[in-house]
Amino acid sequence: MRIGYNTNIFGTQIITNEKLNITKGNNFSNADDYILYGPGDIYPNGIQIIFGANFGYYNRVTLDSIPTVLLHLQIELPSIQPV
Repeated sequence: MRIGYNTNIFGTQIITNEKLNITKGNNFSNADDYILYGPGDIYPNGIQIIFGANFGYYNRVTLDSIPTVLLHLQIELPSIQPV
C-alpha cells in the first residue's frame, strides 16, 4: 500500500527518519505467516508498505466480510514551538 502525508505536519521521509512505527493488527500479531517487506520512503511525502504472506508458514487468518485491522501505523509528531 502507498500512503501520502502532509510534510508540514509530519516532516519528510518518516521511515528514514525513524518517525513511523508499524505493528500488525490483532488477528495478525502472533502469526509468523505474515511479514512486512521493507517499508520505505518512496517520496518525501509518501511511503510504501508491503505486507504479505511469509512463505513456508501455512496458518493463515481467514478473511470474510467483517472488517479487521491489518496494520497499525503510528507517526511521531515533531515538537511544535509556540509562536
